[in-house]
Amino acid sequence: MSAREIADYLGHDRGRMTQDVYMNRKTVGDTAARALDDLHDQG
Repeated sequence: MSAREIADYLGHDRGRMTQDVYMNRKTVGDTAARALDDLHDQG
């Protein structure tokens, strides 16, 4: 997903905030992605 798509999903006004807070972390894993996929599938 793009930063803008994630920002829209999370209700953020600015994609930059989403990038700075959520996308620039130096961690690797797919837990958050799976959780967002699950929420998307339920919607």
